[in-house]
Amino acid sequence: MFHADKKSIRWHLWALPTALVLVYSCTSKPIHQPTNSLDLFTAWFITPSIISHNALATASLSQKSIDSLAASIRAQHDHDSGACSTVVVDSASLMYSLGWKPPKAFNKDSLYPLIIYLHGGTGTTRTDKGTTAYTMLSQIADSMRVFLASPSSNRMAPFWSPVGQYRILQTIRHMQLWYPIDPKKIFLVGVSDGATACYAAANTIFEPFAGFVAISGFGGMLPRIGIPIIPENLMQRPIYNISAGNDRLYPAEATHQFITWLTEHNVPVEAKVYEHEEHGFDYRAQEIPTIINKLKAWSKPDSKSVVAGILPNYAARVPHVLSLISQSTSSQGSLQVFWKGDTLYCKSAGLNQAKLYFTTATVAATIPCVINNKKITISAHPGSAQDYFMLAQATQNPYVNPEQFQLLAIHFNQ
Repeated sequence: MFHADKKSIRWHLWALPTALVLVYSCTSKPIHQPTNSLDLFTAWFITPSIISHNALATASLSQKSIDSLAASIRAQHDHDSGACSTVVVDSASLMYSLGWKPPKAFNKDSLYPLIIYLHGGTGTTRTDKGTTAYTMLSQIADSMRVFLASPSSNRMAPFWSPVGQYRILQTIRHMQLWYPIDPKKIFLVGVSDGATACYAAANTIFEPFAGFVAISGFGGMLPRIGIPIIPENLMQRPIYNISAGNDRLYPAEATHQFITWLTEHNVPVEAKVYEHEEHGFDYRAQEIPTIINKLKAWSKPDSKSVVAGILPNYAARVPHVLSLISQSTSSQGSLQVFWKGDTLYCKSAGLNQAKLYFTTATVAATIPCVINNKKITISAHPGSAQDYFMLAQATQNPYVNPEQFQLLAIHFNQ
């Protein structure tokens, strides 16, 4: 595990709360309850709750009607332009501001990249820093058609906490529901605390992203606030780390040591140092062209395998995983899933069960498996309209078609 040098790093991050109780809000509109099917579907997709989930499940919606609901919601935003913002309720029933900006012109029948920007200075009580934080990256939007979005964070819900990461996932769901986002071109960019949070997201919820850009932050702080670094998660996506030689918060030597540690653990991190700059991103006019080139080159990879470490209390957004049941709420788990021919191999530690999904084109109805070195045969079942709710949340995609997937329940203790 990487350890930061206490003497070389100025402590300015806020520690995680000792207990995080996830109380789901029944709506992403904090003032009103949903009053119609469109509101109910929007509330459920952005901020899932038991109430909205049961209401939609009871309605026995067909795939055609679900697609119609999603299309009707998106059609309301075909002509959005300029700065936009709303107030959202997170998994701890805390309100925060979410800001975003569509491209100057976009075609509803095309797909566009999404850049989620994570701001710094999260040690305050403000709930509105994300309202216009995305303007830090306006130069990117001047050069390519891209959606920019920025959630808010503060000391009650730092971006690296379970609630903060929930806000990041909410932002993806919000933008995917309202706009034509390319699911292979979603990026996370952060400055200062936001850069540290980029490492936290790559450490736990890497699946939706094509890559991460961390600017003037320090992922080596994560172990100091109780978050183990999992190299096998960080190596799943490219990371571009930008730092300043005169950074007084995160000295260059400490950053170099962390980057070296990542490289030694096979994490595909690329580092650039602006030797004469200070903390922040005042040199963005020089750097943005390089970031644009990377965003154009990066795309989320396709893979049938899963190699992931699982942290307790954190959402596990890893490929092909619908849900996990851990043996303990306080210890780290791991999951490895891969194919050899038609045989599925599953290895786990600290997990009781995993529910997986694969496309029907790649998975048969009956599958030979080797689960923790034990050979068995399991039956997959095709997705149905009732499975839509889990698949939509796992993939962040309101248009997912369950009939295109086979679902597998893996029991590790049988």
